[in-house]
Amino acid sequence: MDITMIYALFIIAYAVLIFLGSTYLEESNLLRNKGKRKKVDQAKKWFSFFIFSFLYAVLIYASFYVHYLIVISLLLYATLLFFIAYSIRRHLK
Repeated sequence: MDITMIYALFIIAYAVLIFLGSTYLEESNLLRNKGKRKKVDQAKKWFSFFIFSFLYAVLIYASFYVHYLIVISLLLYATLLFFIAYSIRRHLK
């Protein structure tokens, strides 16, 4: 497997993880309105923990192959694409 394919898989997994998490957090905001605030806050903490641990694992893995700046720029690009897609999705609702 080529290193480019590995980075592409990491970026796709990162985008999917953020998309699923944002959908989950959006649904959890509906639960917050029904009075289940403590469960929602705990879910948000766990979600942010998993996001940052995933990013940290990607950076450690990538540091064995290329410079950190390339990986960070790819992750930032994936995040930017996600926020563009997320804003389009919210606009279409």
